[in-house]
Amino acid sequence: MKKECVDELRTYMTDCFKRERMLLGLSQAVFSRKLMVDLRTYSDLEHGKTLCSMKTFIIFLTSICEKPDTIIQNCRQILLKHHPAL
Repeated sequence: MKKECVDELRTYMTDCFKRERMLLGLSQAVFSRKLMVDLRTYSDLEHGKTLCSMKTFIIFLTSICEKPDTIIQNCRQILLKHHPAL
């Protein structure tokens, strides 16, 4: 169950990062600097190889994302889907 939850969160965040980067018209290099990660790390995030760290998530929500409430709500729904007791 844990793996499925992490996989779904990773897929969701991958889409969020890429969508936001494209909306802003930024290269991966520029976007990675905004997130304070190196380009290779960002590339892995955008290609779904890894899930972002808490630091990266907070920077994204507070400094880059246009609709952080939506991101939080969607992450919450994913968590509840896999862990209804929360």
